[in-house]
Amino acid sequence: MDTIRKLLDDKGSDIWSIGPDASIFEAVKLMILQDVGALAVVVDGRLVGMISERDCARHIVRGEKSAKETHVREIMTFEVIYARPQQPMDECMAIMNEYHIRHLPVLDDDQLIAMVSLRDLVNVIVTQQNMKIKELETLSYYHGT
Repeated sequence: MDTIRKLLDDKGSDIWSIGPDASIFEAVKLMILQDVGALAVVVDGRLVGMISERDCARHIVRGEKSAKETHVREIMTFEVIYARPQQPMDECMAIMNEYHIRHLPVLDDDQLIAMVSLRDLVNVIVTQQNMKIKELETLSYYHGT
């Protein structure tokens, strides 16, 4: 199977991030504007956490403090699970499944270089399967079966 590096070469490596002192309101607004489900939380270019739509929604529903009064650092995930560019995509998908996460930051020498989503990985698999199906259909046609 292909590696995360191959996926990034095809997809690009846009990273949407926010600081820990930003409000949840600002985080949700950025996620909506960029059509992403999670943001890297970054301080001085270093990944310090992750925040997702789900994190924000749960906090807002609890109603303890408003989204404008709550800082990202109050609800972000500090222990970030990440991938390396050389990791196989299927291994990353297994990690995401095991930890019930949909977004995986990609670090290279402890530098945040990209973010991949479960959707990115599924799209690669679907594309590869469709290519295999067409290949098999072509073989079947030429062999008269």
